[in-house]
Amino acid sequence: PAATTEAWSTLAQRMSAADIDAALAGVAVIEAADEREEALALAIRSRETLEHPDETSALATPDRALAQRVRAELARWNIEVDDSGGESLGATPIGALARLVAACATESSSSLALALMSHPLACFGHARDEAAALSRLFDAGVFRQGLGAYDGDLCLMIEAAQDAAEGRHAHPALRAITDTQWEALERFAQSIAASLAPLRQCGHEAPLAVWASAHRAAMSAVLRSADEVTSGDPTSVEALLTLFDDMGEAGAILQELMDAASYAAFFEQLAQEAVVRGPRRSHPRVKILGLLEARLLDPDVMLLGGLDETIWPPAARTDPFLNRPMRAMLGLTPPERRIGQTAHDFAQALGSRQVVISRARKRDGAPSVHSRFLQRLRAVAGETSWQACVARGAAYVHLAEAIDRSASAPALPAPQPRPDLALRPTALTVTRIETLRRDPYSIYAEYILRLLPLEGLDADEGPREIGTKVHAILAAFSRRASSTASGDRTAELIELARTEFADALHDPEFRTFQWPRISESLTAFARWEFDRQRDITALHVEERGAISLTLADGSAFRLSGVADRIERRRDGTIVFIDFKTGNPPSPAEIKAGFASQLTLEAAMGLRGGFPVPMTADDSVAACYVRLLGRDQIKIQEVGDAGAFNQMAQDHFDGLQILLNQFRNPDWPYQSRPYVKFVHRFSAYDHLARVKEWSASGGEGE
Repeated sequence: PAATTEAWSTLAQRMSAADIDAALAGVAVIEAADEREEALALAIRSRETLEHPDETSALATPDRALAQRVRAELARWNIEVDDSGGESLGATPIGALARLVAACATESSSSLALALMSHPLACFGHARDEAAALSRLFDAGVFRQGLGAYDGDLCLMIEAAQDAAEGRHAHPALRAITDTQWEALERFAQSIAASLAPLRQCGHEAPLAVWASAHRAAMSAVLRSADEVTSGDPTSVEALLTLFDDMGEAGAILQELMDAASYAAFFEQLAQEAVVRGPRRSHPRVKILGLLEARLLDPDVMLLGGLDETIWPPAARTDPFLNRPMRAMLGLTPPERRIGQTAHDFAQALGSRQVVISRARKRDGAPSVHSRFLQRLRAVAGETSWQACVARGAAYVHLAEAIDRSASAPALPAPQPRPDLALRPTALTVTRIETLRRDPYSIYAEYILRLLPLEGLDADEGPREIGTKVHAILAAFSRRASSTASGDRTAELIELARTEFADALHDPEFRTFQWPRISESLTAFARWEFDRQRDITALHVEERGAISLTLADGSAFRLSGVADRIERRRDGTIVFIDFKTGNPPSPAEIKAGFASQLTLEAAMGLRGGFPVPMTADDSVAACYVRLLGRDQIKIQEVGDAGAFNQMAQDHFDGLQILLNQFRNPDWPYQSRPYVKFVHRFSAYDHLARVKEWSASGGEGE
């Protein structure tokens, strides 16, 4: 005790060093780096107990998170442990499903809907295997196709996906769905809607008893399985039914109305507080105990986990509304009582034959402080005896570090796929030519392996979607400008933008932060367009073009592209313009041929690739028009004045050299061959295992 501090230094006069070492001979101290390593070391020590017949072990800790970690680590040896502290109902499979059902009835989110239909206990009247297969089909074929926001009606989402499957640019995963599978998806969607109907029919507001009854009915429908397999752990199911009964009884007294969101939040809180205790097949010789239960048992090996300040002992909490005199007058215990109680628990647990004490140097990412109990034990025992205890515990820390450590492997080389010539693409767009030069592996994955990325769930309208809409707005506006009298048409352009962004403008965040930037850039574009129209004699918008090339081996290659804008000026110059809502390529990228979109479009036009009157003798220029940047509108010319024709010819010659290289059977589709000019992110970097062979971990140089 702290009151005997003056006697600590005289312990050596009353006990010899040998006696102190003998007293601590059965004590090991684990000092782990973090909570995960601490839990794994404790699990290893518990597992070691089972190597000795009839030996028992118990972990005593006030930290329920540590207890759950140890329980999870023991599962790697198929050891089920009875945790006397129990488990939150909300964390059990049946509790998590009940929370999802309540959330899906109140919130329209494709991620929530997918989580519900993918839950292993959710069947909706179908066989388990069938429900699992249909949920995967929903994931790839409906939710990840960029069909717009999910409004809670799965049947409408299916209809939109079927329409998208008929499109020219439909994802292969969408095209692969058969008519039979579409019908099965529709039945599945209808069964999900029918299962959630009891909750959705409660209206805007209802009493708690009504919500609880509807929730119970919805859970019964969600759990119903065609193959008649029992759903969930019986103990968890019983706890959930008890919770529904308790809410029904409380609702009979409390008649206040609550809306769906309030009920979902209320149920979530109750489910987290309800406790489900122990698996039914727990190991007889390994236990996890709270401090109260640990007083009643005497295992052969006692593990004491979480010996850090604020955990063991807990922090003394003071109440700003009840000071110490007021607590004493009311007969309440002082805040420090639990500290003395846990000190008693620690001292009593140290009476076991073998004791393992553990702590973590960091908890929740922040440095922790030794428990005062450990500090006093260390001060009384002396540094030599204490280090002997730490050395015994270090053996388990070493095992925890080594158990998941894989054998050292040699550095992997970058992938060098060399597919057969018959599989290599014979047609690319000018934008894909840039990809072929910067990162050929992406072309290999997309056109040869035929792998296309799927959209994210509940993805917000990002820069790519905004850029696509801005391009559509400018195209529609420019087409009108070519057929109507010129003038100040800013209001017309803004009205086009409002129509295109009608759905997004309902979002306050988009309306506050994105829309002012878009409207300012479009206003500046309207002024630029007004000034530019005076010198334009012909305007072509979103023109598609293509030319055929004959390569060195005699094979044909088709180069195609869509020019955002082609202008013929009064001086006879033809200008190719590309609109950018992101950063345009740098002059160095353009000169080196890594950003050759405009130069190749010009080369195609000079060879009759676009339905625009052009001859080889025409003077050609190009520029990027940047919108939505720091400046409202910014023009970046490509190349030097008068030298663009030669640059276009050089890039076209370089293209033929590049295409001829890939007609060589030994020429590989490398990943990131030019680090300086590679794009920062690629959908296929993970497939190319860039982080395994790249010195920069794929982050660029």
